[in-house]
Amino acid sequence: MPYGYTPTKWVCFLILVLFGLSALLHLGLAVRYRMWWLLPTILMCSLVETLGWAGRLWSSYNMFLRPPFDIQLITTIIAPTFTLAGMFIILGKIMGYLGAEFSRLSPKLYSWIFVSCDVVALMLQAAGGGIAAGGQHERGSNIALGGILFQVCVLVVASALSVEYFIRFKMGRPVKPSSSSQMVKSGVDVKVKQMVGGLLAATLLLFTRAIYRSCELGQGWGGSIITTQAYFVVLDGLMLVFVQYVFVLLHPGRLLPTDFKVEEKV
Repeated sequence: MPYGYTPTKWVCFLILVLFGLSALLHLGLAVRYRMWWLLPTILMCSLVETLGWAGRLWSSYNMFLRPPFDIQLITTIIAPTFTLAGMFIILGKIMGYLGAEFSRLSPKLYSWIFVSCDVVALMLQAAGGGIAAGGQHERGSNIALGGILFQVCVLVVASALSVEYFIRFKMGRPVKPSSSSQMVKSGVDVKVKQMVGGLLAATLLLFTRAIYRSCELGQGWGGSIITTQAYFVVLDGLMLVFVQYVFVLLHPGRLLPTDFKVEEKV
C-alpha cells in the first residue's frame, strides 16, 4: 500500500473542492484586476493542488493504483512554490511603493532574486518527486527534502530582509538616501497594512507546512509521519487551503496601491 493508509473519500473531495473553488476565484480576480502575473503564481498553486487532491481522491477508490499516487506525490510537493513566487512579487511591489531606499535590494532585484531561488527549489522538489515516483524512494526523498530545505532558507532570508525593511521604514532610517521616495510620511495606507498582514499570515502557514514536510521526508517512507493521514491533511492540505484563501480575502488587486497595479514587470 503506497500511502500506508487508504485516503478518506470525503476528506479528499472536500479539499479538492476547496482548491478548485480557490482556482476559480483567483482566475476571476486576476482577470478583474488585470494582474496577469498571478496566473503562473498563486493561481497555478491552486490548480496544481487541485490535481494532487484529485489523485488522492482517485486513490481512495483503489489505493493500489500507482498513477494517482505518483500524481499526488509530485503535485503536493511542488504546489506551494508557485504561491511563494507570487508573495515575493507582492513584497517587491510594496517595497517599491513605500520607498526603495529602505531596502538593501531594489524592489525588482528583490523579486528577481527570490523568485529565481524559488524556481531552483521548484526544480529540486519536482526532480525529487519524479525520482521517488519512479521507485527510487530514498534518493527521491533526499532530493525533494533538499529542495524544501533550500526553499525554507530562501524564505528565512527573504523574511529577515523584509523585517529589516519595515523596521527601517518605521524608524525613517533608509539604507541609502533618496530624493524620489514614494513614502507616505503620515503613515502606511491601511490597505497596504492589510496586504503585509496577509503576507505574514501566509508566511507562517508555509513555514508550518515546510517544517512538517521536512520531518516527513527526513523520517523516510516507512516512518510514522508519512503514513499518518491526519498529519498530511492538516499540516499540508489545510495549510495550503488557508494560504490560498488568505490571498482571496486579502487580494493584491484590491490592496496594492493603484499606481502599482499596472506595473506588471518584476
